[in-house]
Amino acid sequence: MKQLLILLISILLLSSPLFGQSERPETIIIPVSSLGDVSEVRKQILQNTLTDELKKYFRIVPQEKYEQVLEQVFEELEYEECSEDQCIMRVQEMLQVENVFNLQIIGEGKDTQLNLTWRTLDEKRIEEDYCKGCGTFELREMIGVLVEKLVGAKN
Repeated sequence: MKQLLILLISILLLSSPLFGQSERPETIIIPVSSLGDVSEVRKQILQNTLTDELKKYFRIVPQEKYEQVLEQVFEELEYEECSEDQCIMRVQEMLQVENVFNLQIIGEGKDTQLNLTWRTLDEKRIEEDYCKGCGTFELREMIGVLVEKLVGAKN
């Protein structure tokens, strides 16, 4: 009887979501793009922040895997055929990942605009925020708010 009880408990624990695969869906994070006056260091810090914020809701597809599939897409499609949306949708299909996020940073002088795009197979949503004279610390906080606006409302 004791062995049967141990067996049943083991089965329950192993089939539990805590021990099995995570229930969070996968997402691709496209490398941060920028326009204007944005340093590479600031871009990397904000990319890291975006990844950390999205980890709360999603499992992140490794960047290397995304880049490999993107290369395949470029080989399959002619340059003219590969609009941003078409290429991203093709990458999603090949990786079988429904969610894609992209952060665009636009800088002019001391002013910065952040545009966060969330693409699923069915829709494309964009949230943006603007800051006068903000440093990287404030921009990091803005990313958390943008992620919450996009994803928090759906969960």
